[in-house]
Amino acid sequence: DFTLDDCGTGSYKRLMENFDLVVDAFLSLEKIYQDVIYDICRRMGDGMAEFIPKEVVTCEDYDLYCHYVAGLVGIGLSQLFGACELEDDALFNPRGRSGTTRMEDMSNHMGLFLQKTNIIRDYLEDINELPAPRMFWPREIWGNYVSDKFKKKHKGDAKPTKSHLSGLGEFKHESNRDDAVQCLNHMITDALQHAPTCLDYMSKLKNKQVFRFCAIPQVMAIATLALCYDNGGVFEGVVKIRRGLAAKVVVGVTTFDQLIRAFDAFSSDIASNVNPRENPAVAKRTLVAVKEIQDKCHHYAPLAMKRASTDASYLNQSASWSRFILWLLCAGYAIYAFSLGGVRESLGVNPNAGDPLMDLFQKVLAVLCLVGLSLIILIDQ
Repeated sequence: DFTLDDCGTGSYKRLMENFDLVVDAFLSLEKIYQDVIYDICRRMGDGMAEFIPKEVVTCEDYDLYCHYVAGLVGIGLSQLFGACELEDDALFNPRGRSGTTRMEDMSNHMGLFLQKTNIIRDYLEDINELPAPRMFWPREIWGNYVSDKFKKKHKGDAKPTKSHLSGLGEFKHESNRDDAVQCLNHMITDALQHAPTCLDYMSKLKNKQVFRFCAIPQVMAIATLALCYDNGGVFEGVVKIRRGLAAKVVVGVTTFDQLIRAFDAFSSDIASNVNPRENPAVAKRTLVAVKEIQDKCHHYAPLAMKRASTDASYLNQSASWSRFILWLLCAGYAIYAFSLGGVRESLGVNPNAGDPLMDLFQKVLAVLCLVGLSLIILIDQ
């Protein structure tokens, strides 16, 4: 019956007021699932508490923060996929089995890629947060692009202070737009480093529902990064991909082949917007990151084609069986149509009691259905 009143606002407040329902749902699960959720939530809580009194300063801090809020979610989901046997339990669910370290690392990258995309996209919303701004962009990156006045004032600071928000906050002013966009491109380049490992992870997924559950957010993420790259609109509002494109991703990403095609296309969009003259060092890193993604896509192309061929074969077999069953139904209907007199007689009715035109129509319809479906099956073969 644990609940909290007057804690947070909006949906957070409603969650805490009804937290007893969450507890009931948790306790209704089998112990194997409870253990995973308990462990991940405990680690997330401890990690997020670590960042309450401190800011994100270095890229190492940034990765660690994203690990606590999203990477652990990826690790927990992988364990649940294995525990419920939607995926290979030996590969996805730890408990000391071989391959655990690599799988947890890949799961972590999946979470970091999504979280960093959200942090990049939500710059303005976070910096304008009330009652206090939120700062998740690491100073190690944005500190290279703020004004010389700010750098001079805070040169040699041992640790960040709330005044550093004024430095990161400079980017929302139009007069600093060029520096802001260069910093944005640097942040996106940092996020892209996780994409190749995300492709490694998704290459191991066998269950179609699990694959779509994982793949669609990842494609949405790289599409968002492609839209945000070199886009000053990030500092004017929340940049979102068009609903039409979002719908296309949701409907169109159903296979591994479609996944790598999407990653290849959106990474190419990023490369096409790189301007080496503006920030040569970062531009070079961006192009290297894009190449690593595209190399990984090309590496997995044979596997994707093989899976697509297997899926097509399965669909063809299913379609063949469906057509065969439909043909049997048509054959049964034809037998019925040409035996109407006998059917009536067996029911104790005059064999000639039916409407002759209707009887003829049923015979013609049965022949057309049977012949037409037979031709479709033969042409298909």
